[in-house]
Amino acid sequence: MHDRLVAVGCNRYQSSANKDTIGSGDKASYEAFQRKLGFTGSAATWPPGPASWAELKVPKG
Repeated sequence: MHDRLVAVGCNRYQSSANKDTIGSGDKASYEAFQRKLGFTGSAATWPPGPASWAELKVPKG
């Protein structure tokens, strides 16, 4: 998720030093990504919904 947020330009918040750990900065960056997609209010908050997750195109590991 972290690498994809960087790739789409939504990594402006400080995230965990470990890319495999979701921290508050990652959550804030994801919320910024959801707003970029046009989601508002509670639809733009963590956790991600299926539509925005699919749009981020995180590779399956």
